[in-house]
Amino acid sequence: MKRLAVIVPCFNEQANISYSAKKLIHILDNMITKKMISNDSFVLYVDDGSSDNTWDYIKKISKLYYSRIKAIRLFCNLGHQTALACGMFNSEFDVCITLDADLQDDINKIEEMMKLYYKGYDVVLGVKLNNYNDSFVMGQIYKIFNFMISIFNHNIVQHHADFRLCSKRSIMWLKNNINPSNLFLRGKIVNAPFKISQVKYNIKKRKYGLPKYNLIKSILLAKSGLIQAGENFFINFYLMLILYKLIISSKKNILIRFLEFIFYLTSFRFLYLYKRKNCNLINSYIKESI
Repeated sequence: MKRLAVIVPCFNEQANISYSAKKLIHILDNMITKKMISNDSFVLYVDDGSSDNTWDYIKKISKLYYSRIKAIRLFCNLGHQTALACGMFNSEFDVCITLDADLQDDINKIEEMMKLYYKGYDVVLGVKLNNYNDSFVMGQIYKIFNFMISIFNHNIVQHHADFRLCSKRSIMWLKNNINPSNLFLRGKIVNAPFKISQVKYNIKKRKYGLPKYNLIKSILLAKSGLIQAGENFFINFYLMLILYKLIISSKKNILIRFLEFIFYLTSFRFLYLYKRKNCNLINSYIKESI
């Protein structure tokens, strides 16, 4: 049996901590009883620098459920995508499922996701059939954003946010292929070289608290998505530039041509390694853990 981690990023969600913990532990207990997951499966809350009493509520819940609840606290509010990355890259599990603390995503689909995992799928995407949160303006922005993303990334899945299952090896692939300064996980994971499936569900109305994604945060997320989606385009452009420089320098001395070739490849390799090295910064965002 596999160890499942349910990773829950939260920002000012004190009203939802007790409610979500009770619901998620119940789901885990049922799956443990059915021998779908191991006894040491857990829920991991990632407090994204909340300014309310979210962390205090998490600590109280962790004492109530002991080892079933784990938590990470970030130094400040770094954003939903960074909170997800901190949870995924800093915990031990065989498979993880990410979702929001308000439980608008259908947690009853967790079991279905695990069944697909056991059938050989490393990534299972939750795809929404409806959306209660989008105003008319936000809906139009979402459509424009998806159109622009699709120009660079044709694999983007419409109506998929961050409710998904990922195997450990897909998380390791993700860690080695992202730029922490422009995180857009839903756009990157669909390009993972593993089997990917989907589950469809109806999103629920938020029971407690207020939505945290306002217009500004949505625009910033869109910015990260567009930059990330364009990475492959710019890398390919850079490689074509290298080939062009080699062609136009074909009349030069062979030693000069060789030195130019080494220079361009080295600079490209440096950029690639620098992007990967930055992934280690994610570890430094953690203030404390329980």
